Amino acid sequence: MQLLGYLFHWGLFGVLCMQVYMYYLAFPTDPARNKFFVYSVFILEVTQTIIITQSAFHVFAAGYGNFAFFDGVELAWFSVPIITGVVAFIAQTFYAYRISILSQTRWVAGVIMGLAFLQLGGSVASAVVLHDAKLFSKLLGPHFFITAAVRSLRAELYSLFV
Repeated sequence: MQLLGYLFHWGLFGVLCMQVYMYYLAFPTDPARNKFFVYSVFILEVTQTIIITQSAFHVFAAGYGNFAFFDGVELAWFSVPIITGVVAFIAQTFYAYRISILSQTRWVAGVIMGLAFLQLGGSVASAVVLHDAKLFSKLLGPHFFITAAVRSLRAELYSLFV
């Protein structure tokens, strides 16, 4: 299953590369703010892909046949919750800005930004718990369930408003 996840990540990364290239060609006069959002997300995704590829090599090449390699967290605490949380926060910030412009009101954008900050806090809390666990098998404690609940609550509240 983990190998399929790595392969899907690489496939979706290829789609992202194509989208960023098409954005570069189609919108050369976009404001610098929009270009900053797009390229910063792309750089974060490149970083995440490098970390995930290193992890895949560690588990499936260097640790071939050794099941203890599957249990190690390594940099997964950073690549999954932190980078994913920051990318989601950037996207939600951009959508909140666009909604405030289109709706001519700031309260909806304020709610979205509040939920985005809640989601970012939940992703940082998940990263701290994952970093402290050191092994995936140690994630069965109450601390992980609390941080997962915060992220789930944020997703439910966000789906109500968007």
